[in-house]
Amino acid sequence: MTTVKLDDKSAAQFAQVTDLVAVTDAAGRTVGYFAPVATREELMRRHLFATVNPEQLRRQKATPEKTYTTEEVKAYLRSLGK
Repeated sequence: MTTVKLDDKSAAQFAQVTDLVAVTDAAGRTVGYFAPVATREELMRRHLFATVNPEQLRRQKATPEKTYTTEEVKAYLRSLGK
């Protein structure tokens, strides 16, 4: 991976960023994107909210059908192999 060193002013701007940023040249053309460092939990939260429809979760929660945890499913699958 190539490293690009920033001057102090640019580094200070990037340090305040909390979301994806388009990086442009002086003419305003996008040259790339910057994603700030995030914790594993933050990355998982972002992925969840990008891929899950909250309305669908509410509908599913309101249905009376039985649901199972991942651990319950794994235990059931292990029992099939015996």
